[in-house]
Amino acid sequence: MNVIINARKVIYFSFIFCKRERVIVMLDYYFAVILITIMIMVVSLLQLSENKTFSRKTKENFTTIAILIILGAFCEFCNVRYDTYPGGSKIIHGIIKAIELSVAPIIPIWYVRIIDHLKNDKIPKFISNILILCNITFQVLSIFVPFIFYIDDANVYNHGNYYYIYIVIYITNIFIFIIEFLQYTKRYQMRNLKSLIAILCFLFLGLSIHWINSDIRTDWLVVGIIFTMFLVYYSDLSLKVDALTDLLNRNSYQFILKKLDYRSIIIIFDCNNFKEVNDTYGHLIGDDVLKIIAKEIMNVYSKYGYCYRIGGDEFAVIFKQGVIDNIGNISNFIEGLNSKFSSSLDEYDQDRFPLQNGVSIGWSVFEGIYGVNSRDENYIDSLVKGTLRNADKNMYQNKQDNK
Repeated sequence: MNVIINARKVIYFSFIFCKRERVIVMLDYYFAVILITIMIMVVSLLQLSENKTFSRKTKENFTTIAILIILGAFCEFCNVRYDTYPGGSKIIHGIIKAIELSVAPIIPIWYVRIIDHLKNDKIPKFISNILILCNITFQVLSIFVPFIFYIDDANVYNHGNYYYIYIVIYITNIFIFIIEFLQYTKRYQMRNLKSLIAILCFLFLGLSIHWINSDIRTDWLVVGIIFTMFLVYYSDLSLKVDALTDLLNRNSYQFILKKLDYRSIIIIFDCNNFKEVNDTYGHLIGDDVLKIIAKEIMNVYSKYGYCYRIGGDEFAVIFKQGVIDNIGNISNFIEGLNSKFSSSLDEYDQDRFPLQNGVSIGWSVFEGIYGVNSRDENYIDSLVKGTLRNADKNMYQNKQDNK
């Protein structure tokens, strides 16, 4: 009997020791994960400080997100540590957890502030603000009474009966983020859309790992990696877009011309006597004129092609692949679009749009690449340049007709 009792004691204490060692190993591993997450944020902040293309406001918003991620990751680590110390303060433990659960749903909405898409859209902005305030209120309440979470007598964090409210708020904010950024990419003619979709898939995969198995605590590491991915995504997109008009810029235009191998239409726009607008009304009014022209080009042509600002007062449209194949009479179709564009400019009064001679337009059809020379870059370049010369020739003829 004594042998059996002693054997049970050995097994029991061995189990306790192994369990304790497992906790220690997990904590050491988790410390490394948190340390890596914080270092990712520090390196990203250093790169952000050296960025010369972002505005001050954009840098401030990115910096705020990085600080929120560091704060959330640190609080979760402290919470995990507190779970292993029964003698700790339940109030301090609750405050730490409340901070972490308050920070997480704010991050998706702060990304939206970077693109500034909600500034004139009061309903989504109101909804997101209400959700954030409600979540913070619920988390503070949970420090004192079981609601979203509670700290038990052993000083261990547990989900409360209404934890699902936090999940709903978090997921809702993520969906607001997704919707706004899809609108954002649409505004920039769906450039880098594949990258954005890949980032979102990585986000859901990373977060779902912890939701499926709570012992795998990599959610803040995932959020930190998403931050760096999104920083690269936003930086790359900003390099493709004209800062004044929000159209694709000259670099994007040159890039697509080098890769153009499908049947397409190239349209060239040039403002008539634009210098007179700057000389008479000033460059600020001149900038407003360019913004109006860019806006109407997007309204009329973006359904069919990519829209570019290729010079000071010059714009271009290159039709997307396959669009021209669904057009019957190409000449009538293009002239109809051009007429609609010119009419849209006529609707502006002279105070807002003092470009009285309008915009000259020329276009030409690029027949695509066929035959044995289809892989010859010089051959492709010569065909594209020929199309551009025809479009320029037609545009200058239109300019002469306007005079």
